[in-house]
Amino acid sequence: MGGGIAIYVHKSVDFCERPDLNVFLDGKFESLCIEIKLNQKSVIVSEMYRVPNVGVRESIEHYSQILSSISATGADAIFGTDQNIDLLKLDERGTIRDFVNECTSYGFFPCTDKATRVTADSAMAIDNIYVRGISNSCRAGILEISLSDHYPIVMSIDLPNSKRSRMERVTIQYRVQSDEGVRRLDDELMRYDWTVLSNGHVSNAYDTFMRVLTMLIDRIMPIKTKTLRADQVIRAPWFTPHQVSSRIPQNMINLNPTLFKSKLKNILISEI
Repeated sequence: MGGGIAIYVHKSVDFCERPDLNVFLDGKFESLCIEIKLNQKSVIVSEMYRVPNVGVRESIEHYSQILSSISATGADAIFGTDQNIDLLKLDERGTIRDFVNECTSYGFFPCTDKATRVTADSAMAIDNIYVRGISNSCRAGILEISLSDHYPIVMSIDLPNSKRSRMERVTIQYRVQSDEGVRRLDDELMRYDWTVLSNGHVSNAYDTFMRVLTMLIDRIMPIKTKTLRADQVIRAPWFTPHQVSSRIPQNMINLNPTLFKSKLKNILISEI
C-alpha cells in the first residue's frame, strides 16, 4: 500500500480488514487498519506512516482523523507508526507536544521514549507503538539491531486465561549466542561472494541476502529446544507498582508540557 506499510497476521488469528478506518494521502500519510479477535474481544490494530517532509501540524490532522474513527468504534486499539516526530524534543517544540496531546486525547499512550534512530551524531525517538485500553496487559521494548537505520519496537500482549500452571511443561526455542559465534558469522559474511546481489531486482537481492544470512546463522548458531516448567520461563513484569499508580488518566488532555513529560516517563515501557 503506497510507500510500504503492512501488517502480518498469523494464520491462527481471526481478523478482518477495516478499510473504513484507513487514511491514505499519496506522498503525505499512509495507514492500514485491521480488526482482530483476542479471546472474543475486538482490538483494532493499525500501522501508520508520516512522510517526513510534510508539516507536523498538517500531519496531526491526519492522525486525528484516523484516531477519531478508531475511537468511535469503542474498541481497544494498538497502532504502530513511523511518525518522524521526535519525542525527545517534547520540551522544545510546541508542535510535538500538540501531537502527543492529540494522541492522548483519544486515549492512546506511547510505549517508549527511547531513541529508535541512532547515528554517529544524533538520536531520535521517531518510531513508536501507541496503545489504548489494553495497556495493563502489554509490554514492549526496542531491539538494538542494525538491519535498518531504525530500531524495531516489539510488543507482547498477555491474554486473559493464558496463564499456565506452574508445573506445566513449556518447550522453547533458542540460539546460543557468543562472541565467538558472532565473530564466525562476521567472517563468513565477509568471505561470501556478494556479487550475486548485483544482478536483478532489489527485491530479489534482498531475498538472496536473507536466505544466505539465515543459512549462515543456522549453521553457526543453530536453533535448539529446551523443555522447562512454566514457572521457569522468565516473564518480565509490564508495570512496576509505581508505574501503575502514576498512569495518566485518559481525560488529561490539556497538560502542562513539563508535567506531561514527567508523567509520560512514568508510564513508558521501554524495556522488556
